[in-house]
Amino acid sequence: MDLPRGFRRSPPPGLRRDGDSVDDEIRFHIESRIAELVSQGLDEDEARRRAQAEFGDADRAARAARRESRRRGTKTMGRWIADGARDAALAVRQLGRNPGFAAAALLTLALGIGGTTAVFSVVDAVLVRPLPFPDEERVARIWPVVTAAADGGRRDWSVPDLEDWRERSRSLSALGAYADMLGGLVVRGGGTPEEVPTAYITSGFFEALGTPAALGRTLPPDAEEADPRVVVLSDGFWHRRFGADPGVVGASLDTEDGAYRIAGVMPRDFAFPEPEIELWTFLANVSQQSVPWLLRQVRVFQAVARVAPGTDPGAAATELAGVARAVAADFPDTNAGLTGVELVPIREALVGDVRLPLLLVAGAVGLTLLIACVNVANLLLARGTARAREFALRAALGAARGRLARQLLAESLLLGLVGGAVGVGVAAAMLRTLVTAAGDLLPLASTVTMDARVLTFAAAASVLTGFLFGLFPAARVTRGGAPGLQSGDRSAAESREAGKLRDGLVFAEVALAVVLLVGGGLLMRSFAELRAVDPGFDPDGLLVADMVVSDARHSSPADYLAFRDQLLERLKAIPGVTGASTAKQFPTRGMGETWSWSRFGDPPALPGEERRAQAMHIHRDFFDVMGIPILRGMPPGEAPELSLVINERLAREAYGSAEAAAGAAFYVGGLEEPVPIRAVVGDVLHDDPASPPPPMIYLDDRLNTRRVFAFVIRTDGDPLGAVEPFRRALAEQDPLQAVQSIHTARSALADAVAQPRFFALLMALFASVAMALAAVGIYGVIAYSVRRRTREIGVRIALGADRRRVRAMVVTEALRAVIPAVIVGLAAAAALSSLLATLLFEVRRLDPVTYAGVAAGVLAVALFASWTPAREATRVDPQVALRAE
Repeated sequence: MDLPRGFRRSPPPGLRRDGDSVDDEIRFHIESRIAELVSQGLDEDEARRRAQAEFGDADRAARAARRESRRRGTKTMGRWIADGARDAALAVRQLGRNPGFAAAALLTLALGIGGTTAVFSVVDAVLVRPLPFPDEERVARIWPVVTAAADGGRRDWSVPDLEDWRERSRSLSALGAYADMLGGLVVRGGGTPEEVPTAYITSGFFEALGTPAALGRTLPPDAEEADPRVVVLSDGFWHRRFGADPGVVGASLDTEDGAYRIAGVMPRDFAFPEPEIELWTFLANVSQQSVPWLLRQVRVFQAVARVAPGTDPGAAATELAGVARAVAADFPDTNAGLTGVELVPIREALVGDVRLPLLLVAGAVGLTLLIACVNVANLLLARGTARAREFALRAALGAARGRLARQLLAESLLLGLVGGAVGVGVAAAMLRTLVTAAGDLLPLASTVTMDARVLTFAAAASVLTGFLFGLFPAARVTRGGAPGLQSGDRSAAESREAGKLRDGLVFAEVALAVVLLVGGGLLMRSFAELRAVDPGFDPDGLLVADMVVSDARHSSPADYLAFRDQLLERLKAIPGVTGASTAKQFPTRGMGETWSWSRFGDPPALPGEERRAQAMHIHRDFFDVMGIPILRGMPPGEAPELSLVINERLAREAYGSAEAAAGAAFYVGGLEEPVPIRAVVGDVLHDDPASPPPPMIYLDDRLNTRRVFAFVIRTDGDPLGAVEPFRRALAEQDPLQAVQSIHTARSALADAVAQPRFFALLMALFASVAMALAAVGIYGVIAYSVRRRTREIGVRIALGADRRRVRAMVVTEALRAVIPAVIVGLAAAAALSSLLATLLFEVRRLDPVTYAGVAAGVLAVALFASWTPAREATRVDPQVALRAE
């Protein structure tokens, strides 16, 4: 073919330069324009004339450009910008001619980059970003340890122990205790009294954490004894209650217990010990009648410490173990065996439970992004093959391979950047949903945000993915000259090679999707097993209301027990209510106090080796209202006040069976006289379903000195229908009494498995997206194969081939590519499943049901994805197919 004047197939030696030379630059754009006009249907002469009219005399332009280049001696930044702008303009024009391809690629990339960015923001906030504690590596949670205990020995704190440790230790610069389970301050004003979640702390708490107040100051240590009615507000409470008024410092907070002076407001990202805490005040404000926290045996507190500067945490643990032994020697009656210490870095204490599942989700979304890249690469390969004639014409006109590759990379980078921009919007929407769905399951969730770090990550991911998925197709399409102008064996070989490459990419997609599906399937199976665990009571029709009876209006035990009894009578009179009772706390909401026990007649246990059980105070009708079966012993309400009910697990541990335990006697909680066991009841979950029911001791709550109650109300219909009648009954009894929460027993059970449900659903979501992308890849390859074999299929049908056999041939071709990928994916999933072992409940990591289900599901998806192309193949008209050839 004749070239325009001034163009040569091979430039003279004096004009040869690298692919970015002036000659190549001018030649490339003129040749691109000629090829573009030819592809639009113009004949070559007319295309050549129009290109020359647009670009002028090439020789003159080249000489002028060379003179300018020699004058400058080097390329300028403006040249690079101009080149990039031209490449981008051409890329936009090319993608605009193929809106379907562009939309499919952008949607795929937006999902992949958006999901990756959203999960990165969570991982960054929870696992990477510095905590709001200065020198966080020196901050730790701390527990005294019973070194001889089989359960690891970690125990809660008593305040006297904490004070002794603080005085004797030299390796800690601060040590403070806190509790968030004692009921919140009831804030008055603005309508109904509101019980606000409150942390009760000792001095040393804020000093150990080291976080300064955002406004005002934290609780001053010297006020703990002199004037403890001081409070610090959370940022959320400050905005909600005071409208972010900066003059709030020094003002009064009106509570049911009197006025508290506001010392300061904490920063927005401060959420310790729990995200829902909105107030911090001194433990000294808690009545001794409510919680006798000055007693050494009352161990209901947690503690946080700051290791002194220059002290190694290991050395600190050794020194503190010596302190523990000294305190145990001074107080053997309460501290025998408490001779060790456990220091856990604050980040590990906060995020330890979610680190592994969060990293697994991050890995899953990373694989999803990789699958998205493979899918777009496959689309680009197919599109590059369709543009083979265009590339061949450009190459014939003298375009360098590197220049063609650069243009293709410009298109892929443009796709990556636009896909990333859309992905940022997807990430913002996903992040809002993610954080809302997580609730308080994710520590530090309040700090998750789309900040500059996240946007930088999104930009980097966009550029990297654009380069990765564009590099391989660019190298493939521009390799080996101009196959698009050739025919015969070589052209056929090129087509076969391109087909193999596309098959290989689909193989990778399917294998990666299988790995994700197995992981998500195992977690979903585990979650299903958790939901199926018998809680030990009947949750249907059960409403629960948590409250702390006011100490200001019901100060003595007789007063608040009378309040409780009168309210129960009102609740039982509500239409549709069949029973009402109380317990210290509702099952699945954690466990009660830990008491030691021993059988009557057994020798005393050695210090630190006592057997222990959870103790809970209950109303006498509790078992009947809850639907907890009484296996042996006396019916409720017919036993003396000072007697025990134990669960079946404790009966087996102590006496071997429920029959032997009923009627026996226990020494419990340091009591000098044995207490008779009046009944044995069924085991009940008192924590998450993955934890077996603990040994339990139930006591009559007439012996209880606590004001904390969980009212349980049995209804004969929807329990939520009793919410308003409950509130009216409470208002008639005491209009100033606040309620912590009202919920159904079913929602409490759902909350108990909320964390495994959350991570299982996330894994399943990304696995489903990956499978959908793989299905698109399968469909695209099979559809392209059918189009490429149109003539062959037409000939087969013309020769009498049965259309059903043609369909079977196409489907078989798809399965032949998918089955090896499924096998490889299952093998990879089996190798990686050990990472999930600690997250699974009653499900083996090589669970055959999950693996078989995934294999069957992927094959079904492959069949579905290949069915439409197979059906299209049978509709080929032999005459049209042969005429097209």
